[in-house]
Amino acid sequence: MNIFLMRHGEPEVPRRDDKIRSDEFPDCLKIYNSCGLLGDSKPEESTFNKFKNFKGVVASDLKRSVESAVRLAFPPPQVDVDPLFREVQGVFFHIPFLKFTPRTWSKIFICLWYIGLFRYKASVKEGRLRAKQCAKKLIELAEKHQNVLLVGHGFLNAYIARELDALGWTGPKMPSKRYWEYGVYQPEAS
Repeated sequence: MNIFLMRHGEPEVPRRDDKIRSDEFPDCLKIYNSCGLLGDSKPEESTFNKFKNFKGVVASDLKRSVESAVRLAFPPPQVDVDPLFREVQGVFFHIPFLKFTPRTWSKIFICLWYIGLFRYKASVKEGRLRAKQCAKKLIELAEKHQNVLLVGHGFLNAYIARELDALGWTGPKMPSKRYWEYGVYQPEAS
């Protein structure tokens, strides 16, 4: 039995090099969440071959995740599209007098989130609770199909990996840093 946690392909995000205030960043995140994939974003051929016969495929309902599953040759209804697997989203606060590019604000807010200076909309605790639900659903699908692939998102995939570890599954601590990258999780031998 295997669970594969894959990060979606590269999204087609409009490039913004202009500097914005921190309170403008949530609008950029809304744009990011509505984006599909770049036209040439696709996994390596070996990835296509690895997953071509999978029956258990899950994707979040965000466009970049669904389009990634389709590019892996899993069009709906073959894909279980489920909002449970959406990326953890943030609530941002205004930091006065500073302007940075959206990419820089993203890195700043991620750092602040990591050190616990502000709460995400689904706080860390709530994100972990949702990751528990995700892990349980993936385990059920792995028991049914033998192999399951989640085409998801970086932060939530990392939370799910922690939950799988807590439930006795082995695999990498960080499943997917780059687009199309994945980690494999297996139950520990009894």
